[in-house]
Amino acid sequence: MDKDDEFMKALNPYLDGHPVFTLNHRAHEIIMDALESDFAKDHEKFIEWWFFDKADHWVEWKNKRWPTETPEQLYDFLEELYARD
Repeated sequence: MDKDDEFMKALNPYLDGHPVFTLNHRAHEIIMDALESDFAKDHEKFIEWWFFDKADHWVEWKNKRWPTETPEQLYDFLEELYARD
């Protein structure tokens, strides 16, 4: 059993499912500012979507479909998308 499993097993008596851990608001702002500084044209907020709202690991945009399962794939998508603007 790994440490994550041990941690969850210890919390089980106190929870009604899996806990969701979130970054505090300031840490979130710093991370998002750093990422968005690389993609100042990210008006569609794909970076924030990728972190919080993505339902699957693909994005369809302008008649093309990109895999976005990993941060590297998201970066490649943003690079290609905004290189054309």
